[in-house]
Amino acid sequence: MRFHRLFAATTAAVLAVAGVTLTSSEAHAVVGGYPAAAGDFPYVAQVSVRNSNGTGLCTGTLIHPSWVLTATHCFVPNPALQSTGDTWVRVGNTRYEQGGQLRRVSRVVVNPSYVSGFNDVALWQLSEPITNITPARLVNSNEWPLFDGPGPGGIAGAWDQGTVTGWGRLADGTLPSNLQYTYAFIQNTITDAPDVKRLPVDKGPCQGDSGGPLLVSSNNTPVIAGVLKAAGCGSGGSYSSVAVGTQARSFIDANKAPMYYTPFGATDWDNDGHQDIITRYDTTGDLFLYPGQSKRGYSTATPVKIGNGWNGTTFFAAVDWDRDGYKDIVERNDTTGVLWLYPGQAKRGYSTATPIVLNDNNGLGFLNYSPIGTSDWDRDGKVDILLRDNTSGRVWALYGNGARTKSTIVPGTLLLEGANKFTPAGVADYDRDGKADIVVRDNDSGDLFLYPGNGTLNTLTTRYKIGNGWTGVTFFGLTDWDRDGHVDIVERNDATRDLWLYPGQSVRGYSQIQPVKIGNGW
Repeated sequence: MRFHRLFAATTAAVLAVAGVTLTSSEAHAVVGGYPAAAGDFPYVAQVSVRNSNGTGLCTGTLIHPSWVLTATHCFVPNPALQSTGDTWVRVGNTRYEQGGQLRRVSRVVVNPSYVSGFNDVALWQLSEPITNITPARLVNSNEWPLFDGPGPGGIAGAWDQGTVTGWGRLADGTLPSNLQYTYAFIQNTITDAPDVKRLPVDKGPCQGDSGGPLLVSSNNTPVIAGVLKAAGCGSGGSYSSVAVGTQARSFIDANKAPMYYTPFGATDWDNDGHQDIITRYDTTGDLFLYPGQSKRGYSTATPVKIGNGWNGTTFFAAVDWDRDGYKDIVERNDTTGVLWLYPGQAKRGYSTATPIVLNDNNGLGFLNYSPIGTSDWDRDGKVDILLRDNTSGRVWALYGNGARTKSTIVPGTLLLEGANKFTPAGVADYDRDGKADIVVRDNDSGDLFLYPGNGTLNTLTTRYKIGNGWTGVTFFGLTDWDRDGHVDIVERNDATRDLWLYPGQSVRGYSQIQPVKIGNGW
């Protein structure tokens, strides 16, 4: 069987990010607003960028587990911004820099039709999906009466009402540290071009609210009608309409690729000698095993469900952690931040082994960390986990103890600096020199780089370019998929949802072997 999908206008100026500079204890809030209580607007994102003026702030909205919707002008034009490594979001928090889910940004997709502040929407792809927060949805085609301006009967002045929320300034310029919201009247829609529309509101947004949502209520459910493009800090604001039929909506729909599967690793899960793929079907939270057959093509083996209830977790490793001869899963609980070990039993079905807490980072959890990959990095016979600190961009090693007991972090073991602009492809002995290597994508250039391991605890500095044009893909694993003795790359094209095998040649450079499609509908 082939690998396939299982189920079948205002005069306010545009707000520049550089105009907002924060310290670690500051945040911004809506003019004339109310503090949001814990759990309110969980899909609203604190959008942060670091530039030459300090740390700038915008607002955004989680519209898909892997995508945040915000304004183009939060990133471009902004010459002080250096790279996607300077951007991150926190979703689900109502206190500035506290709680919620922190994610680095792996890709910024700006609207190519953004001109003079119009069509001011952008999409930020997250480093890992957020699956324990329900995204907000955009308005449907039949919901336009909720935000077209006039109220019932078209009576002048009887305007529709929406909710504005964000991290923008108060009227007096103070910087409260709580997410704010207020209610605003939506006035007559302004048409700048046949498919370019703005939704003016009478109050609310200010600096720092840029990119935030204009929400309207549909059957008691908040839905997004617009994205903030400009604000008057008390005198109203203007939102780019994301209604069906607008250019902004067309851009969002065309670029927010539907990604139904999250990779949980490529490994020989069932101990049959062939590398397999473990993946979560995000719609249900079920975990599936796609058995491989060590060939450069589609597998005919039947996929098997091996778990359920895996939403709200982030995959860290599929590896024989406890050295019992069976592959295990290491995952993070995205509510607590604790790492768990799920022991495997080398079978195509559910494991009956009891999961255990692997590491709680001394009670602090790992919510601010992203997985890079696993290997026996220090060559002591025990598997280690490489982690990125999403705040500093440094990569550290979590050293394994080869047992079903809590592990500990060895302090001061720094492996890589400046990794926040990287998306990891994985960790493996890619060049076949007997030492584990790190393979990453530079999110700014789309180039693929190999950082050769040295078998020591020293920081890696040398790298080799091994590919280009890797933007818009999700890595499923580094493994010897075709069993030819060389480590290969398995990745998904996020636009087509096809799965591809890029055969390796154990070189510190480009592979000369043509890639092969090994699956579709991912």
